[in-house]
Amino acid sequence: RGCSLPVVLVGGPNELSDPRALCLQAKVPMAESLGIVAGATLYVGPDSGTLHAASALDVPCLGLYAGTGMRVAPLFATRAMRATSLTPSQSRPF
Repeated sequence: RGCSLPVVLVGGPNELSDPRALCLQAKVPMAESLGIVAGATLYVGPDSGTLHAASALDVPCLGLYAGTGMRVAPLFATRAMRATSLTPSQSRPF
């Protein structure tokens, strides 16, 4: 089943895009990107400034961590979730 919510991509010019989404990467200023994020139903993204801004704005978040510690930069949004990818070389969970 498909999702009935629109997908909007924000970020820099080197981010991956998807033809099914509204791609605003490198097309809007940071302040406008944060305004879009503030109105989001859900923000999904990697450990980045935009993810932490969404968390600070109390937007429900799914933070994707790969190699960065969630203890170092946790999400504080009320409805935040985190996912970590651990490689065999990582001896301890984040």
